[in-house]
Amino acid sequence: MTPGPRRRPRDAEEAAAFQGMGQAITIIRERRGMSRDELAAKCEMTPTEQEQVERGEADVSWGGVRLIAKALDMPLGALMIEAEEFAPGPGGEVWRHNTREAEGDSAIPKPRSDAAQP
Repeated sequence: MTPGPRRRPRDAEEAAAFQGMGQAITIIRERRGMSRDELAAKCEMTPTEQEQVERGEADVSWGGVRLIAKALDMPLGALMIEAEEFAPGPGGEVWRHNTREAEGDSAIPKPRSDAAQP
């Protein structure tokens, strides 16, 4: 599995999602005592591709994310929750807000879209 063509994220929320997913994968992989090379092999990626994913620089397909979750021996939903929690900055705040809103908890104010990035 090769990550999709490298492209710029569409918006701050998507950039935060890429970074959050990469950080979640790295932390979970390390907790499991798995090397990057080992995870890459299980996901049909090169170590370089896996490194790009972990740095939040690759647009991984839905199937690729499913392969990664399986290789980490965890449910896909659990990986998505971890990625959302690690998503940084205003984009991460927007992602978390949109999730809460979708779950029916819209009492939390939406972050300003013009918030300065750290």
